[in-house]
Amino acid sequence: MSSLVLVRAKFLYQNYDGLGKPPAFSVSLGRAITSSINLTTNDPWTEEFLWSDNKETLSFCLLAIPDGGSPLISSLEVRPLPQGAYASGMGDSPNKSLRKSYRINCGYANGSLRYKHSTSTSFSHYI
Repeated sequence: MSSLVLVRAKFLYQNYDGLGKPPAFSVSLGRAITSSINLTTNDPWTEEFLWSDNKETLSFCLLAIPDGGSPLISSLEVRPLPQGAYASGMGDSPNKSLRKSYRINCGYANGSLRYKHSTSTSFSHYI
């Protein structure tokens, strides 16, 4: 049986090498190219995916493109989601992923929303 995980990748160039050449590259999750990252237009950049994972490993790759420079990543988070979460969006396909296109703050202004640190499957603040 597969489980659903949230994969959040953050990319930050900020001219760390002093060359002033932010990279552009692709990201693949499993066998599919899921997004193109261009740190020339947005720095930092965050990508989020929901991935149906039925293995003990997660294949996450950064793919260089011609004249794009060297791919880089600043952080990678993989968080398990409760069984049944996003069932309507994922359907029965084990090879399907969902990608965040935007996030809307619906009024919570007291810091950031985070999952509770527990093994409980009830999450009250995920949008």
